[in-house]
Amino acid sequence: MDSKDIHPKWVVDLRFGHPERMVWLAWYSLAELFETITALATEPDTFFRVTFSEETLATFQRLLTCVEECHAAEERLVAHRCRMDAAPLARAFNELQARAASFAADLERPDVLPGFRRAQRESRRSFHELCLGVQRGLERDAGLRAPLDDCPGHVDISLHWGW
Repeated sequence: MDSKDIHPKWVVDLRFGHPERMVWLAWYSLAELFETITALATEPDTFFRVTFSEETLATFQRLLTCVEECHAAEERLVAHRCRMDAAPLARAFNELQARAASFAADLERPDVLPGFRRAQRESRRSFHELCLGVQRGLERDAGLRAPLDDCPGHVDISLHWGW
């Protein structure tokens, strides 16, 4: 589902095996982050194209597929849950966080900025801001700091209306 089609009140509940390790993230933000990743990975100018690991792309796609399955569940008032392994999700978040930090450093360097077109700078800024939002949520709500090392087991995913 396109991020523009998702109402901002939909939130994704990620539970990392323990009741105190849960985070609420806006579904449209996760979708927008994946759209930005896709745009960066398919940049026509190969010099500015960004490579993400296949595992990260597949894991993030699986996360959004789980959320869409929750949304498509027939009983909307009953929270439909989806489950995925926590380790690949942690590795994907780690890769995205590292890339966001790299972009932030590049965007602060005056010798690098002139090489970027405006759209390339904006897509990197947007990616950085979206990753920062996810990172803040993980730290604030679940007590998880990057890099996410201790995420064994599964992540239970559900979708809820309201923030």
